[in-house]
Amino acid sequence: MSTRVAFSEIVEFDRIDDRVAIINTAFDLLIGMNLGFVEFCPNQNPPSRAELIALAWLVNPTANRPLVEDGADPYFVKLVRDLYEHQPGQHNSPVAPGEEEADRAFLIAVRKLKWRSNVGLFLQVKSGGHTHEFNIDTNAVAAVFAAAEADPQLRNAIRLVFGTGVPDEKWKTTAGAISTAVSEVQQAISNGLSTCTYSIYGTHAPGVPASSASRVSGILIEGKQHRLVGGVDHCVLEQRELSADGKKINIVSSKDVRHLSRIHTDNVGDLLIRKRKKPGSVLRLLRELGQAMSAIPPSTSVELMVG
Repeated sequence: MSTRVAFSEIVEFDRIDDRVAIINTAFDLLIGMNLGFVEFCPNQNPPSRAELIALAWLVNPTANRPLVEDGADPYFVKLVRDLYEHQPGQHNSPVAPGEEEADRAFLIAVRKLKWRSNVGLFLQVKSGGHTHEFNIDTNAVAAVFAAAEADPQLRNAIRLVFGTGVPDEKWKTTAGAISTAVSEVQQAISNGLSTCTYSIYGTHAPGVPASSASRVSGILIEGKQHRLVGGVDHCVLEQRELSADGKKINIVSSKDVRHLSRIHTDNVGDLLIRKRKKPGSVLRLLRELGQAMSAIPPSTSVELMVG
């Protein structure tokens, strides 16, 4: 089982790298980073209490769940305490929140999650009593969006069709507006708008089916912590470690690995580096969506959702 949490739902997102590193050190790749969301990949099904506590802390560190909740993993608690001791302002108040307040924060964090199998994002389009669903290749969409950096109008067309990539995002427009946006993006791609994207394919935790991601954190290579980060014209392998004073996680080295096809790890086997030059999946989706919109009047109200 896996679950996804949109970046927009995560408290203090600017400090998420520290929390992900600590959780993945204690629980062996419990958290994966993706485009617009984090993925929770528990080693147990259903997830253990310790794993849920770690997840709740990732989503909302202000609740201090590891320090007040029975059932937290001892090593995880130690890492969290070390972080709080060395980083003032990381919610290290010696007074734990009241049990009722802590329980409420924990339950809110967990209830926000939508449990589902390992599946990709999809675009759901509702119009005239009909529902259409299209699978989204988030890396390909991100590449098209990045390539359109100098064209604000094209970027707006891409947003109208695909949203911002955040799971469960909803927006409304008309069939005519969607058809126009689809045509604009199709024309731009036909005129040569494309860029190379790199994604990482493999299992992100023991027992979890292999899937693609734009980055994988918490991997071990020769016993040292690394992060593999793909993206648009970008694929680097970073060695990371906690600074001597324990205040932050430093990047020890960063290596361009675009020329490699796989990275061997100590804990999750081989990770494959996939290179894609043409946004074929985006063109297929646009073609199917355009056909669906052409079958209804342009003024028809359309509701879209990324899920």
